[in-house]
Amino acid sequence: MKVRDPEISPAVVRRAALLSDGYAYAFQLLVYLLWESPDKHITMKTIDSIQTEYQAQLSRNAYSKMLEELSIMDQQFVITMAKASEYPVSTSYLRTKLKRKPGYIGMYRRRLMDSQLITPAGYGKLKFTLPLFKQFLLDDGQYLVNYS
Repeated sequence: MKVRDPEISPAVVRRAALLSDGYAYAFQLLVYLLWESPDKHITMKTIDSIQTEYQAQLSRNAYSKMLEELSIMDQQFVITMAKASEYPVSTSYLRTKLKRKPGYIGMYRRRLMDSQLITPAGYGKLKFTLPLFKQFLLDDGQYLVNYS
């Protein structure tokens, strides 16, 4: 059985919490990877050392499956959000980029909110709810669904 230093700095705990951003699977995965780390003391360097694997497993085990289960328009919506230069993303930007009317955008906005993939971020703005989901869409997601 591994022995760990029972004291972890508040800064390390905060960073781990921010990386999982309230998503239960992400938290479980992060804790597992930290536990499996060869480091006796969990530090910022430990988090740095597992971050690539953390993101790869989130993408492979959760995000790619979530994206594949979305409708084509839902996929276009989230990928367009990820590609936006400003974040959180305005619904007017989405209307322009997707060439759709406000009611149409509103319907997909509601669907993705119900799926807990996006959330309001102020008046007329949206953001992703999942940690590193935007990065997943930019790195891999747009290619999984052949979106250009």
